[in-house]
Amino acid sequence: MDNNPILEKDMLDDKIGILDIKAKIDTNINCDIEMQVINKKDIEKRLLFYWSKMYDISVKEGQDYTT
Repeated sequence: MDNNPILEKDMLDDKIGILDIKAKIDTNINCDIEMQVINKKDIEKRLLFYWSKMYDISVKEGQDYTT
């Protein structure tokens, strides 16, 4: 996974995700660091959306989900 903070769409009508900071820790742990200045009361849903997109792009074809 590269450090591009933009999580691309899979379909035309998908929502795009733009991470504040996308980092890799110890060369194998992908990390999303979010900063929130105004409480829009959606941080949990936004973090779950970003996490799921990051997880989706980290699983390769034929790879076991437990890996």
